[in-house]
This record gives sequence, C-alpha cells and structure tokens, in this order.
Amino acid sequence: MSRFLPLTIRFADGGSMVVSSIAEAKKALARAWKDKDAPAYVAAARLVDD
Repeated sequence: MSRFLPLTIRFADGGSMVVSSIAEAKKALARAWKDKDAPAYVAAARLVDD
C-alpha cells in the first residue's frame, strides 16, 4: 500500500487524527463527522472503498 503526505483531520467531536495511509483514512471516515452526506465526505468514502 502506498503512502501519501500526512494530513490532519479534525472531527465534529473536537478530536483530530493524522492520516498518512488508506487504512488510516478508512478509520478516520468511521469517526464522527458533521455531515456524512456532504459531497466531500461522500467522495472520500468512495475513494477508500474502491
């Protein structure tokens, strides 16, 4: 699995997480988000599920 530059994601519950792999992105997407119907969230979820 290739890695990409780490980025920090901030969640609706005030927490944050540094993501630097697809596996970590999947974990981040499972956490609390303000709007899981938002186009950006839907696009990100689609990318990690492919």
